[in-house]
Amino acid sequence: MIKRFYLGIILMASCASPPEMKTPTRQVPPDFDTVEANADNASGGLDAPNFGLMKIKAMIDTIRVRDDTAMMDVDVAVLNARVYAGLTLDEKFAYNLLHPEWYGQTCDALPDHKDLEHRIFAMLPHPSDTVNIVFSERQNDFFDHNRDSVIVLLQQVITRQNEVTTDVKSVIYEINATELIPTLIYTYHQKQPPRDHYILTLLMMLMEKNEYPGFMQSISHKKLYGSDANKYAAYLVYNQANEDLIFQRAMNFYNGLPKK
Repeated sequence: MIKRFYLGIILMASCASPPEMKTPTRQVPPDFDTVEANADNASGGLDAPNFGLMKIKAMIDTIRVRDDTAMMDVDVAVLNARVYAGLTLDEKFAYNLLHPEWYGQTCDALPDHKDLEHRIFAMLPHPSDTVNIVFSERQNDFFDHNRDSVIVLLQQVITRQNEVTTDVKSVIYEINATELIPTLIYTYHQKQPPRDHYILTLLMMLMEKNEYPGFMQSISHKKLYGSDANKYAAYLVYNQANEDLIFQRAMNFYNGLPKK
């Protein structure tokens, strides 16, 4: 059974422990196609072809925020259903990535993720310590129903930017895009230290979501995701041994997946 995490769930905190073992790792470069950026691409965020970012950002700017008491007094900012339905697949992808539609007040402030260079956290960073910002039902439906196309678009974005932004990581987790594991590992190694340790986080979250035995039975899993762990605050100490072990487990998990 595939697991899902929901942002804002706070349990008890845990501390880091020494690495379990040191194992060799191998970079696995994905099969990339050349991607050219559109002339209308705005700076930051997405950077890939055919997304019509200027159009999408203009639409987002026109959205009115309303109070929806039926959703526990959360603020909802959504694009008109007719306008949303008229967007192309690429445009919906860009809109959904740039503008999560569900905003909810958190009961407790989330702990800050600090000292990122020396820690590997159990969970991806939250955009706000007071507000849950997540994809709406129709946005999740889009990602799920167009999974294969979304994976291609995600790969294009990662290739063009040579990084994996937080919103892209969130979609990869949401649609369980295990096909992108080699891409994540390859992209991680393209940067000079300090690297993006949240890529390591995402790899562990994917193994946890799919209940991969090689990870579920580990000390690392118990520390980060066990019943006594505070999933949002828990972390491993970053060192080469832990990095290598995460990559080795992730590739073993990937290589054992059914071929599509």
